[in-house]
Amino acid sequence: MAAFLEIDKRTVSIYGETVRMHLINRTLVILALWAGLWSAQARDQIALVIGNSAYEGDAELENPANDAAAVARELRKLNFTNVIEVIDGNREKMESALGQFLEALGPETMGFFYYAGHGVQIDGVNYLLPLGATFERTYDVKYKSLSLNQILDAINEAGSLPNAVVLDCCRNNPFRGLQQSRAVRGQGLAEVANQQGTLVAFATAAGTTAADRDPVLKDHSPYTAALLLELRGPTEGHYEMGTLFRHVAQRVHQATGQDPLLNIPGSVGNYDLKAAKFIGATSAAVASSPTLPPSAAMDRIKQLELEREAKDAETKAMLAEVRQKVEQLEKEKVGHPLAMAPNPPAPVAEPMRAVFVSPWIFPDSDSRYLAPAEIQALGPEERWIARNEIFARRGLIFSTPRGKSFTRSLGAAYQGLSSDQDLIFERMNAYERSNVELIRRHE
Repeated sequence: MAAFLEIDKRTVSIYGETVRMHLINRTLVILALWAGLWSAQARDQIALVIGNSAYEGDAELENPANDAAAVARELRKLNFTNVIEVIDGNREKMESALGQFLEALGPETMGFFYYAGHGVQIDGVNYLLPLGATFERTYDVKYKSLSLNQILDAINEAGSLPNAVVLDCCRNNPFRGLQQSRAVRGQGLAEVANQQGTLVAFATAAGTTAADRDPVLKDHSPYTAALLLELRGPTEGHYEMGTLFRHVAQRVHQATGQDPLLNIPGSVGNYDLKAAKFIGATSAAVASSPTLPPSAAMDRIKQLELEREAKDAETKAMLAEVRQKVEQLEKEKVGHPLAMAPNPPAPVAEPMRAVFVSPWIFPDSDSRYLAPAEIQALGPEERWIARNEIFARRGLIFSTPRGKSFTRSLGAAYQGLSSDQDLIFERMNAYERSNVELIRRHE
């Protein structure tokens, strides 16, 4: 069955088979790019830099305030149009600054978030700790600090591209009450899932702690010292983020023997912090944003950025075919950048194949973090199901008529184990717990 795309009321035949809806939307973006509708341009660069040193008692840190102030100075030198700086911030200050930061982000901006201070992981979720609060129980952390997952979600929703999130807070946990909690697992931070369009850098590997003082630049931590050196004069003479942060990691390894965590999505590495734009035709075309298309199109573009990259060979073949067809259309250029394509040959009928339909709304909510856009797209009933299917997969025996009806609809995919909801919640992994909390916030 032929699939068609309509652009400017002209219909272009692309390929003769049914494809998933998200692939059609990806194809729309590819066609628009090849038609020259989008172009790389300098972006407004927005930064939020936080450094917390003045914790009470044994929790005090020597360098984060110096680290943050120095990073803020270097970013201002690199054509950042707005650098929001917070030194020794309580929760109110940090939330207010975060609000200003998110408000300034948009489709034609680049976002840079830097935090130095104390951070802890609870059940695989990372939290950034403000000043002026006591942290004796896990409850204190969850409700008195900032969740890294929520910050990442908010940055994704803002639509800026690319983004960088840099955390120099993988230090020893000094809070005695938290040290005794089973929910606080080990030292350092937990690894985060890959973020589409966002570079994520930790001062050291997940689950380990980083040093607080560089042997040479003694007013700074080893990680921030390396970052400052690269920002002042990159090893390779340019400021492309992928190369720059790899050199930061190399410097840290040479100085301390530690290996910083670094996650660089493919669409981000070629962004130049000094030029404030993507370098190279391919990366610029993939990651550049349009000159403010209608809001509905922007919403769709955000969703595309949140979608996972297709991994199966069939999808890759489809995209390759689309690119080949676009090249043909571009060469023709008969009165319109999107010329009519010849009709495809009649598709060969294929034998009917059995199709498995999953009973779950999010079959993989136990292995990835759901995006806010995915939850917002659901209705109230679907959100209830999406949250409770996580409990159902873990074997919660529901006591309400609604819950019992839901589990009956799952058939053989459901096996009840316990009616103790707290016990089931404890058995969940970090992805599941985070997703339950995300859905609850939207219900």
